[in-house]
Amino acid sequence: MRSGFGDPHGASFRPTRGRSVPKPPGSCRGGPCQADGSFTQDLPVVEPAACADPDFGEGASSTCRNRSMGEECWAYCLPGFSGTPKPYRCQANATANAVQIEQLTDAILCDNSTNSTSNDTSSGRRLQSATCFAGSVQTVGLSVESFTHDCTGKVHDDACVAHCSLGWNMTETEPSIFLCDNGYLVGAALPTCTPLPCTFAFPNALGLLHTCDGVRTGETCLATCTEVGYDYSAGWAAETFTCLPTGSVTGQSPTCFLAFCRSWMENPRGRTPRTGLRYQDTCDVGCGQGYTLSGSSSRRQCEADGSFSGGLPTCVGNPCNMGLPNNPTVNASGCNGLTTGESCEVTCLPGFLLGNSSLTCHPSGYLLGVVPTCTPSPCPDIALPASLQSTCSGSTYGSKCAVMCAPGLVGGETHETLLGPGGRGETCLQNCAFGYSTSAASAALWTCHEDGSASGSPATCQAIACPSVTMSDGLAHTCDGIGFGAACFAFCDAGYESTGARSESWQCTGSSAGPTVPGAMEMQGVGLRGLALSCSPLPCIFNLPLGAQYAHNCSNVTTGR
Repeated sequence: MRSGFGDPHGASFRPTRGRSVPKPPGSCRGGPCQADGSFTQDLPVVEPAACADPDFGEGASSTCRNRSMGEECWAYCLPGFSGTPKPYRCQANATANAVQIEQLTDAILCDNSTNSTSNDTSSGRRLQSATCFAGSVQTVGLSVESFTHDCTGKVHDDACVAHCSLGWNMTETEPSIFLCDNGYLVGAALPTCTPLPCTFAFPNALGLLHTCDGVRTGETCLATCTEVGYDYSAGWAAETFTCLPTGSVTGQSPTCFLAFCRSWMENPRGRTPRTGLRYQDTCDVGCGQGYTLSGSSSRRQCEADGSFSGGLPTCVGNPCNMGLPNNPTVNASGCNGLTTGESCEVTCLPGFLLGNSSLTCHPSGYLLGVVPTCTPSPCPDIALPASLQSTCSGSTYGSKCAVMCAPGLVGGETHETLLGPGGRGETCLQNCAFGYSTSAASAALWTCHEDGSASGSPATCQAIACPSVTMSDGLAHTCDGIGFGAACFAFCDAGYESTGARSESWQCTGSSAGPTVPGAMEMQGVGLRGLALSCSPLPCIFNLPLGAQYAHNCSNVTTGR
């Protein structure tokens, strides 16, 4: 097993004992929990701390010089001294508050087994002609990364030791001891070193998959944006990671993003409260203005292939009961009972010149369109004997004329011909209904003429806009700018979930519909009314800092915190 490293899940934003942050010092850099469940902070750069070189006393040497946190080394006895090699490790000592070389078993003990001293003159000649340099190390096979040794630069008859480096496991229980013999390293077989698997710091981000499970020291693996519903951000592709001797993998993770759903054509009777949805996002679809929901609203989900799953709600058009033509010259019988989106034909009655137009049932409940102008048809001139005269020339349908005796003749009474209703000359005022307002200074005046028609300029009535609503955290809506009689939706924003209903329908209407929703104001008695919606933030679960060198307080942090 790898030594010197704890639970890989004990990550932090500050160096742990045995780790150091290069100057200038790193700092604890937290970050808000994002709506997608990830943290976006940059982690500080952390490096293993180095142990001071130890002194094992007379007759002993070691491979423990220049060791860093977690690395093992061996101490051994020099020629002329006897003793068994002992393992040591560079590790943190909480009591001493230091990082130092410490024994893994009992300490090295070297006894002086001979009183002979080296020949100074011959030793001097050996340093020049019989030193085991790098070539000797390479020849015996110790120059690869899996071996740690102190054999470079040894002179004739000097001993050295070789064992497995950090990240490799040594099969043998003791290191291999070599002797420098006239420039060659002899006397032992190479240790058997097996690479260890990496156990932490695997690529971890939204949409990321990797092949790093089981990868061993020195081996490589790939991190890709191939999780279902994700793709590479611009400029990114699969990235290579390397298993380090420390037990962690290192590399630059590609940036992945959730795929967007393609635009979808709304049901003309329905309305969705959200746009720009990504994979696994959901939206509630209800009925638009002028329609009433039959049953329950529909929830749709953005799928990995960019399409939406889920059905559409059943929406029934509301009847138009305002704006029905009240004109004795037209036939508007086909307009009775129209519902939102339906149209009807309005025609002139018999006796009037032909004319027609179309009216449409608007979501506001009014029939909109232009009523045709119906002009009375002219009556043909009547043939009268010479004894009679009349005022009927040029008369039209519904008007009156007189027939009388010609001048100089005496006859009966003068007769009036009744062609239709007579004029009254009365006037009326047109005002805006509740929920609507006009910029005009006074109501519109209409006049009823003798021919049965009315004239005047219609009042310009506009629906009163509902004032904006102050929203609580996590609550979103589609109510901006809607007017009297219109409906909208309130729903939980990304990174939040509802503790009750998924969405609520709000109506821009008067006080007869109940109190206004929390945070809403009124304008001329008109305001947003409906049931309140409670939204709770979700915790972040992605991109938490992992590694033995970190510890953090980011668990259960929720959206926006």
